[in-house]
Amino acid sequence: MFEMYRAIFWTIEFLAVALVCLPVLLFLFNGWHIRRQEFLNKFTDKAYLIYIKRFWHDQNTSSDTLQSIFESVVFDAILGRRLYIIPFALLFLIISVASELVIQTAIRQGIEHYFSFYGSWQSSLGAHPNVDQIDRIFYPFPSIVLDLLPLAALSGAFLYVAGAVIQASRARTLVTSDLCWSSVRMVIAIPMGLSIAQLANSAVGAFVAFGLGAFPIDAITRLIRRSTNRALNQAEEKAEEEGSDQLVQLVGVTPQIAGSLSSEGVESIQQLADIDPVSLALRMGMPFDYVLSLVSQAQAWCYLGPTAKKLQGLGLGDARPIAMLVEKFEKTPTDEDTQQVFDSAVETTGLGEAVLRFMFYNIYKDEYTGFLLNMSITAAH
Repeated sequence: MFEMYRAIFWTIEFLAVALVCLPVLLFLFNGWHIRRQEFLNKFTDKAYLIYIKRFWHDQNTSSDTLQSIFESVVFDAILGRRLYIIPFALLFLIISVASELVIQTAIRQGIEHYFSFYGSWQSSLGAHPNVDQIDRIFYPFPSIVLDLLPLAALSGAFLYVAGAVIQASRARTLVTSDLCWSSVRMVIAIPMGLSIAQLANSAVGAFVAFGLGAFPIDAITRLIRRSTNRALNQAEEKAEEEGSDQLVQLVGVTPQIAGSLSSEGVESIQQLADIDPVSLALRMGMPFDYVLSLVSQAQAWCYLGPTAKKLQGLGLGDARPIAMLVEKFEKTPTDEDTQQVFDSAVETTGLGEAVLRFMFYNIYKDEYTGFLLNMSITAAH
Protein backbone atom coordinates (compact mmCIF):
# COMPACT_ATOMS: atom_id res chain seq x y z
CA MET A 1 0.00 0.00 0.00
CA PHE A 2 2.89 2.34 0.78
CA GLU A 3 4.32 1.98 -2.75
CA MET A 4 0.89 2.45 -4.28
CA TYR A 5 0.42 5.80 -2.54
CA ARG A 6 3.89 6.88 -3.56
CA ALA A 7 3.24 5.91 -7.19
CA ILE A 8 -0.04 7.83 -7.19
CA PHE A 9 1.63 10.90 -5.73
CA TRP A 10 4.51 11.05 -8.23
CA THR A 11 2.25 10.27 -11.19
CA ILE A 12 -0.10 13.14 -10.37
CA GLU A 13 2.86 15.42 -9.58
CA PHE A 14 4.45 14.64 -12.94
CA LEU A 15 1.20 15.26 -14.83
CA ALA A 16 0.55 18.56 -13.03
CA VAL A 17 4.03 19.90 -13.80
CA ALA A 18 3.87 18.60 -17.38
CA LEU A 19 0.60 20.44 -18.01
CA VAL A 20 2.41 23.74 -17.49
CA CYS A 21 5.94 22.97 -18.65
CA LEU A 22 5.23 20.92 -21.78
CA PRO A 23 3.54 23.81 -23.67
CA VAL A 24 6.55 26.01 -22.89
CA LEU A 25 8.97 23.41 -24.26
CA LEU A 26 6.83 22.88 -27.37
CA PHE A 27 6.89 26.61 -28.03
CA LEU A 28 10.66 26.91 -27.56
CA PHE A 29 11.47 24.00 -29.87
CA ASN A 30 8.79 24.60 -32.50
CA GLY A 31 6.58 27.65 -32.08
CA TRP A 32 9.52 29.99 -31.47
CA HIS A 33 10.93 29.35 -34.95
CA ILE A 34 7.51 29.93 -36.56
CA ARG A 35 7.10 33.16 -34.58
CA ARG A 36 10.54 34.32 -35.70
CA GLN A 37 9.74 33.54 -39.32
CA GLU A 38 6.52 35.56 -39.05
CA PHE A 39 8.66 38.68 -38.74
CA LEU A 40 11.45 37.76 -41.13
CA ASN A 41 9.01 37.00 -43.96
CA LYS A 42 7.65 40.54 -43.92
CA PHE A 43 10.94 42.39 -44.27
CA THR A 44 12.74 43.37 -47.46
CA ASP A 45 16.18 44.97 -47.52
CA LYS A 46 14.55 48.39 -47.86
CA ALA A 47 12.26 47.72 -44.91
CA TYR A 48 15.20 46.48 -42.82
CA LEU A 49 17.14 49.66 -43.59
CA ILE A 50 14.28 52.03 -42.70
CA TYR A 51 13.45 50.12 -39.54
CA ILE A 52 17.02 49.90 -38.24
CA LYS A 53 17.73 53.57 -38.98
CA ARG A 54 14.56 54.66 -37.18
CA PHE A 55 14.66 52.48 -34.09
CA TRP A 56 18.22 51.09 -33.88
CA HIS A 57 20.16 53.93 -35.46
CA ASP A 58 23.33 53.21 -33.49
CA GLN A 59 23.91 50.01 -35.49
CA ASN A 60 26.48 49.97 -38.29
CA THR A 61 24.41 48.85 -41.28
CA SER A 62 27.48 48.36 -43.47
CA SER A 63 29.24 45.85 -41.23
CA ASP A 64 26.91 42.94 -41.86
CA THR A 65 23.74 42.03 -43.68
CA LEU A 66 20.63 43.88 -42.54
CA GLN A 67 18.79 40.64 -41.78
CA SER A 68 21.54 39.36 -39.50
CA ILE A 69 21.48 42.67 -37.61
CA PHE A 70 17.72 42.34 -37.18
CA GLU A 71 17.98 38.73 -36.01
CA SER A 72 20.83 39.22 -33.54
CA VAL A 73 20.29 42.75 -32.28
CA VAL A 74 16.52 43.04 -32.37
CA PHE A 75 14.74 39.67 -32.29
CA ASP A 76 17.20 37.68 -30.19
CA ALA A 77 17.64 40.60 -27.78
CA ILE A 78 13.90 40.75 -27.13
CA LEU A 79 12.74 37.16 -27.62
CA GLY A 80 15.90 35.05 -27.70
CA ARG A 81 15.40 31.55 -26.34
CA ARG A 82 18.17 32.03 -23.79
CA LEU A 83 15.95 34.65 -22.12
CA TYR A 84 13.42 31.93 -21.26
CA ILE A 85 15.84 29.83 -19.18
CA ILE A 86 15.58 31.61 -15.81
CA PRO A 87 11.81 32.39 -15.97
CA PHE A 88 11.10 28.79 -17.02
CA ALA A 89 13.28 27.35 -14.25
CA LEU A 90 11.58 29.60 -11.70
CA LEU A 91 8.11 28.61 -12.90
CA PHE A 92 9.09 24.93 -12.90
CA LEU A 93 10.25 25.18 -9.27
CA ILE A 94 7.15 27.06 -8.09
CA ILE A 95 4.72 24.79 -9.93
CA SER A 96 6.49 21.71 -8.56
CA VAL A 97 6.22 22.89 -4.96
CA ALA A 98 2.68 24.27 -5.26
CA SER A 99 1.29 21.18 -6.98
CA GLU A 100 3.06 19.00 -4.41
CA LEU A 101 1.34 20.86 -1.58
CA VAL A 102 -2.09 20.45 -3.19
CA ILE A 103 -1.58 16.77 -4.07
CA GLN A 104 -0.05 15.96 -0.68
CA THR A 105 -2.99 17.57 1.09
CA ALA A 106 -5.47 15.64 -1.03
CA ILE A 107 -3.73 12.30 -0.46
CA ARG A 108 -3.23 12.87 3.28
CA GLN A 109 -6.89 13.84 3.65
CA GLY A 110 -7.88 10.78 1.65
CA ILE A 111 -5.78 8.48 3.82
CA GLU A 112 -7.15 10.08 6.96
CA HIS A 113 -10.77 9.68 5.89
CA TYR A 114 -10.13 6.14 4.69
CA PHE A 115 -8.64 4.93 7.96
CA SER A 116 -11.13 6.86 10.09
CA PHE A 117 -13.91 5.02 8.26
CA TYR A 118 -12.24 1.58 8.22
CA GLY A 119 -10.20 2.19 11.36
CA SER A 120 -11.34 -0.77 13.48
CA TRP A 121 -11.01 -3.24 10.61
CA GLN A 122 -7.57 -1.96 9.53
CA SER A 123 -6.24 -1.91 13.07
CA SER A 124 -7.13 -5.60 13.46
CA LEU A 125 -5.07 -6.36 10.35
CA GLY A 126 -2.22 -4.11 11.43
CA ALA A 127 -2.20 -2.32 8.06
CA HIS A 128 -2.51 1.25 9.28
CA PRO A 129 0.68 3.17 8.23
CA ASN A 130 2.32 5.34 10.84
CA VAL A 131 3.24 9.03 10.37
CA ASP A 132 6.83 8.28 9.26
CA GLN A 133 5.59 5.96 6.54
CA ILE A 134 3.12 8.57 5.26
CA ASP A 135 5.86 11.25 5.28
CA ARG A 136 8.12 9.01 3.19
CA ILE A 137 5.44 8.94 0.46
CA PHE A 138 6.07 12.63 -0.21
CA TYR A 139 9.85 12.68 0.24
CA PRO A 140 11.78 14.98 -0.43
CA PHE A 141 8.98 17.52 -0.03
CA PRO A 142 8.13 18.96 3.42
CA SER A 143 5.21 17.56 5.36
CA ILE A 144 2.71 20.41 5.06
CA VAL A 145 -1.05 20.09 4.90
CA LEU A 146 -3.03 23.04 3.51
CA ASP A 147 -6.27 24.37 4.86
CA LEU A 148 -9.27 24.58 2.51
CA LEU A 149 -8.81 28.26 1.55
CA PRO A 150 -5.11 28.01 0.57
CA LEU A 151 -5.88 24.77 -1.26
CA ALA A 152 -8.65 26.47 -3.27
CA ALA A 153 -6.51 29.54 -3.98
CA LEU A 154 -3.57 27.46 -5.30
CA SER A 155 -5.90 25.32 -7.39
CA GLY A 156 -7.47 28.40 -8.97
CA ALA A 157 -4.06 29.91 -9.68
CA PHE A 158 -2.91 26.65 -11.28
CA LEU A 159 -6.00 26.68 -13.50
CA TYR A 160 -5.18 30.21 -14.65
CA VAL A 161 -1.46 29.53 -15.21
CA ALA A 162 -2.03 26.30 -17.13
CA GLY A 163 -4.67 27.94 -19.32
CA ALA A 164 -2.55 31.03 -20.00
CA VAL A 165 0.57 29.05 -20.91
CA ILE A 166 -1.31 26.59 -23.13
CA GLN A 167 -3.12 29.40 -24.97
CA ALA A 168 0.07 31.45 -25.47
CA SER A 169 1.95 28.40 -26.74
CA ARG A 170 -0.92 27.50 -29.07
CA ALA A 171 -1.00 31.04 -30.49
CA ARG A 172 2.84 31.11 -30.67
CA THR A 173 2.89 34.33 -28.66
CA LEU A 174 4.50 33.10 -25.44
CA VAL A 175 6.91 35.68 -24.00
CA THR A 176 9.17 35.62 -20.96
CA SER A 177 6.89 38.00 -19.08
CA ASP A 178 4.11 35.39 -19.33
CA LEU A 179 6.29 32.96 -17.39
CA CYS A 180 7.25 35.60 -14.83
CA TRP A 181 3.64 36.66 -14.30
CA SER A 182 2.63 33.00 -13.96
CA SER A 183 5.21 32.58 -11.20
CA VAL A 184 3.94 35.70 -9.46
CA ARG A 185 0.38 34.42 -9.81
CA MET A 186 1.24 31.18 -8.01
CA VAL A 187 3.21 32.95 -5.25
CA ILE A 188 0.53 35.52 -4.38
CA ALA A 189 -2.40 33.11 -4.75
CA ILE A 190 -2.56 32.08 -1.09
CA PRO A 191 -2.12 35.50 0.61
CA MET A 192 -4.48 37.20 -1.86
CA GLY A 193 -7.06 34.42 -1.61
CA LEU A 194 -6.96 34.45 2.20
CA SER A 195 -7.25 38.24 2.46
CA ILE A 196 -10.15 38.58 0.03
CA ALA A 197 -11.98 35.46 1.23
CA GLN A 198 -12.19 36.96 4.72
CA LEU A 199 -14.62 39.52 3.31
CA ALA A 200 -16.97 36.83 2.04
CA ASN A 201 -19.34 34.53 3.85
CA SER A 202 -17.56 31.52 5.33
CA ALA A 203 -19.76 29.19 3.28
CA VAL A 204 -18.46 30.62 0.01
CA GLY A 205 -14.94 31.57 1.17
CA ALA A 206 -13.27 28.64 -0.60
CA PHE A 207 -15.15 29.37 -3.83
CA VAL A 208 -14.10 33.04 -3.67
CA ALA A 209 -10.47 32.04 -3.10
CA PHE A 210 -10.58 29.63 -6.06
CA GLY A 211 -12.28 32.16 -8.35
CA LEU A 212 -9.84 34.90 -7.39
CA GLY A 213 -6.94 32.56 -8.03
CA ALA A 214 -8.25 31.84 -11.53
CA PHE A 215 -8.84 35.53 -12.29
CA PRO A 216 -6.33 37.15 -14.74
CA ILE A 217 -3.67 39.07 -12.86
CA ASP A 218 -3.71 42.05 -15.21
CA ALA A 219 -7.43 42.50 -14.58
CA ILE A 220 -6.82 42.32 -10.82
CA THR A 221 -3.99 44.86 -11.14
CA ARG A 222 -6.14 47.30 -13.11
CA LEU A 223 -9.01 46.89 -10.67
CA ILE A 224 -6.81 47.58 -7.65
CA ARG A 225 -5.08 50.52 -9.37
CA ARG A 226 -8.34 52.14 -10.40
CA SER A 227 -9.86 51.63 -6.97
CA THR A 228 -6.81 53.20 -5.34
CA ASN A 229 -6.79 56.12 -7.78
CA ARG A 230 -10.48 56.68 -7.19
CA ALA A 231 -9.85 56.89 -3.46
CA LEU A 232 -6.68 58.97 -3.59
CA ASN A 233 -6.51 60.87 -6.85
CA GLN A 234 -9.50 60.97 -9.15
CA ALA A 235 -7.75 63.25 -11.63
CA GLU A 236 -5.10 60.60 -12.32
CA GLU A 237 -7.79 57.98 -12.92
CA LYS A 238 -9.61 60.33 -15.28
CA ALA A 239 -6.43 60.96 -17.26
CA GLU A 240 -5.83 57.21 -17.55
CA GLU A 241 -9.38 56.64 -18.79
CA GLU A 242 -9.02 59.46 -21.33
CA GLY A 243 -5.85 57.84 -22.68
CA SER A 244 -7.63 54.51 -23.02
CA ASP A 245 -10.63 56.22 -24.62
CA GLN A 246 -8.30 57.73 -27.22
CA LEU A 247 -6.78 54.36 -28.10
CA VAL A 248 -10.14 52.58 -28.44
CA GLN A 249 -11.01 54.96 -31.28
CA LEU A 250 -8.66 52.91 -33.46
CA VAL A 251 -10.19 50.01 -35.36
CA GLY A 252 -9.55 46.72 -33.57
CA VAL A 253 -8.70 48.19 -30.15
CA THR A 254 -10.89 47.03 -27.26
CA PRO A 255 -10.71 48.36 -23.68
CA GLN A 256 -8.75 45.22 -22.73
CA ILE A 257 -6.18 45.79 -25.50
CA ALA A 258 -5.99 49.47 -24.57
CA GLY A 259 -5.16 48.36 -21.02
CA SER A 260 -2.45 46.03 -22.33
CA LEU A 261 -0.99 48.85 -24.42
CA SER A 262 -1.06 51.09 -21.36
CA SER A 263 0.92 48.49 -19.40
CA GLU A 264 3.58 48.74 -22.14
CA GLY A 265 3.75 52.51 -21.71
CA VAL A 266 1.52 53.32 -24.70
CA GLU A 267 -1.27 55.59 -23.49
CA SER A 268 -1.85 57.80 -26.51
CA ILE A 269 -2.11 57.47 -30.27
CA GLN A 270 1.00 59.59 -30.74
CA GLN A 271 3.03 57.19 -28.60
CA LEU A 272 1.70 54.28 -30.64
CA ALA A 273 2.85 55.96 -33.87
CA ASP A 274 6.36 56.46 -32.48
CA ILE A 275 6.93 53.06 -30.87
CA ASP A 276 8.95 50.20 -32.33
CA PRO A 277 6.26 47.87 -33.81
CA VAL A 278 8.51 44.80 -33.72
CA SER A 279 9.37 45.28 -30.06
CA LEU A 280 5.74 46.01 -29.18
CA ALA A 281 4.46 42.88 -30.98
CA LEU A 282 7.10 40.70 -29.32
CA ARG A 283 6.58 42.10 -25.82
CA MET A 284 2.78 41.96 -25.96
CA GLY A 285 2.65 38.60 -27.73
CA MET A 286 0.41 39.95 -30.49
CA PRO A 287 0.37 39.16 -34.22
CA PHE A 288 2.76 41.40 -36.13
CA ASP A 289 0.14 42.24 -38.79
CA TYR A 290 -2.23 43.44 -36.09
CA VAL A 291 0.38 45.73 -34.53
CA LEU A 292 1.30 47.10 -37.98
CA SER A 293 -2.39 47.90 -38.54
CA LEU A 294 -2.58 49.82 -35.25
CA VAL A 295 0.64 51.71 -35.96
CA SER A 296 -0.56 52.59 -39.49
CA GLN A 297 -3.80 54.00 -38.07
CA ALA A 298 -1.82 55.96 -35.50
CA GLN A 299 0.40 57.32 -38.28
CA ALA A 300 -2.69 58.71 -40.03
CA TRP A 301 -3.97 60.19 -36.75
CA CYS A 302 -0.71 62.09 -36.27
CA TYR A 303 -1.44 64.10 -39.43
CA LEU A 304 -5.23 64.13 -39.55
CA GLY A 305 -6.18 64.04 -35.87
CA PRO A 306 -9.80 63.02 -35.12
CA THR A 307 -10.55 63.52 -38.83
CA ALA A 308 -8.94 60.11 -39.39
CA LYS A 309 -11.86 58.48 -37.59
CA LYS A 310 -14.28 59.96 -40.12
CA LEU A 311 -12.29 58.33 -42.92
CA GLN A 312 -12.51 54.83 -41.44
CA GLY A 313 -15.77 54.17 -43.27
CA LEU A 314 -14.00 54.83 -46.57
CA GLY A 315 -11.06 52.59 -45.67
CA LEU A 316 -8.77 55.63 -45.38
CA GLY A 317 -8.31 55.71 -41.61
CA ASP A 318 -4.92 54.04 -42.16
CA ALA A 319 -1.70 55.57 -43.52
CA ARG A 320 -1.17 52.72 -46.00
CA PRO A 321 -4.32 53.11 -48.13
CA ILE A 322 -3.82 56.88 -48.03
CA ALA A 323 -0.32 56.40 -49.44
CA MET A 324 -1.64 54.09 -52.15
CA LEU A 325 -4.31 56.68 -53.04
CA VAL A 326 -1.66 59.40 -53.40
CA GLU A 327 0.44 57.09 -55.58
CA LYS A 328 -2.53 56.77 -57.92
CA PHE A 329 -2.96 60.55 -57.91
CA GLU A 330 0.60 61.00 -59.12
CA LYS A 331 -0.20 59.05 -62.25
CA THR A 332 -1.30 61.16 -65.18
CA PRO A 333 -4.12 61.25 -65.92
CA THR A 334 -5.83 60.39 -62.62
CA ASP A 335 -8.37 57.61 -63.09
CA GLU A 336 -12.01 58.30 -62.36
CA ASP A 337 -12.34 55.85 -59.46
CA THR A 338 -9.44 57.45 -57.59
CA GLN A 339 -10.96 60.90 -58.00
CA GLN A 340 -14.33 59.67 -56.72
CA VAL A 341 -12.73 58.19 -53.61
CA PHE A 342 -10.91 61.45 -52.92
CA ASP A 343 -14.07 63.50 -53.48
CA SER A 344 -15.91 61.28 -51.02
CA ALA A 345 -13.11 61.84 -48.47
CA VAL A 346 -13.41 65.61 -48.94
CA GLU A 347 -17.16 65.45 -48.43
CA THR A 348 -16.89 63.16 -45.39
CA THR A 349 -14.26 65.23 -43.57
CA GLY A 350 -15.67 68.66 -44.50
CA LEU A 351 -12.15 69.86 -45.30
CA GLY A 352 -11.20 71.69 -48.45
CA GLU A 353 -9.82 69.68 -51.34
CA ALA A 354 -6.45 71.44 -51.22
CA VAL A 355 -6.15 70.99 -47.45
CA LEU A 356 -6.93 67.26 -47.53
CA ARG A 357 -4.66 66.70 -50.52
CA PHE A 358 -1.83 68.44 -48.63
CA MET A 359 -2.40 66.25 -45.54
CA PHE A 360 -2.50 63.07 -47.63
CA TYR A 361 0.67 64.08 -49.44
CA ASN A 362 2.53 64.64 -46.15
CA ILE A 363 1.50 61.18 -44.95
CA TYR A 364 2.67 59.68 -48.24
CA LYS A 365 6.06 61.42 -48.09
CA ASP A 366 6.77 60.32 -44.51
CA GLU A 367 9.52 57.69 -44.65
CA TYR A 368 7.84 55.64 -41.96
CA THR A 369 4.67 55.41 -44.04
CA GLY A 370 6.86 53.99 -46.79
CA PHE A 371 8.11 51.37 -44.34
CA LEU A 372 4.56 50.39 -43.35
CA LEU A 373 3.45 50.26 -46.97
CA ASN A 374 6.48 48.17 -47.89
CA MET A 375 5.62 45.67 -45.13
CA SER A 376 2.05 45.39 -46.42
CA ILE A 377 3.18 44.81 -50.00
CA THR A 378 5.61 42.11 -48.79
CA ALA A 379 2.81 40.39 -46.86
CA ALA A 380 0.53 40.51 -49.91
CA HIS A 381 3.13 38.74 -52.01
